[in-house]
Amino acid sequence: LQPDQHERLQRIRLSADSLMAIISDVLDFSKIEAGQLDIDPLPFALRPLIEQAALLYAPEAQRKDVKLYYAIDPALEETFIGDVHRIRQILNNLLSNAVKFTLSGRIDLRVRVNGEGEALSLQVEGADSGIGLSPTQLERLFQPYVQADASIITRFGGSGLGLSLCRELCQRMGGEIHARSTPAVGSVFAFSVPVERIAGVSPLPLTGRSVILASAAPGWR
Repeated sequence: LQPDQHERLQRIRLSADSLMAIISDVLDFSKIEAGQLDIDPLPFALRPLIEQAALLYAPEAQRKDVKLYYAIDPALEETFIGDVHRIRQILNNLLSNAVKFTLSGRIDLRVRVNGEGEALSLQVEGADSGIGLSPTQLERLFQPYVQADASIITRFGGSGLGLSLCRELCQRMGGEIHARSTPAVGSVFAFSVPVERIAGVSPLPLTGRSVILASAAPGWR
């Protein structure tokens, strides 16, 4: 395609994706209100889940010249049991918001697990250097159909359902979500959900190898 054709097609695709996300959020929120949203725990590998989410939003971050990094606790190579579809939904929503509201700087996604034995808590934290929120805006942030202020829809779009849906999904899985923020500095969104460990089923392809990594960016190193 010619550059102008490619740009138009890109706008169409992004608009279609945005519309589909809004429709999906509305349908899921309706299921929750009707008591019909089921939680379906299944085995899943944590590292591919995080990598796929980062790869999904990396192009948009790159277009804005925003650095997107993720860090996974090296001990988390096992497979876990949890509702991976709902965890991915929360993760994608938070990453989408971080990229949308960060005009410059960086986004850091950090993942770890707390607890011992089989019953654990998956902890995911996303920090950005975005527009930030005031204490008053934070108080209303997880209410349905609420944006931080009236200009958000005009400037960034969205339905105001995403974070409310994230809170409901976390609570349904027995977890929680919270945020802290400073206007014009950035925000940190973190959620935790219970998971169970399945030990030792993921191969480590670099075991026994030596690796040399050179990078000017501390985040990549």
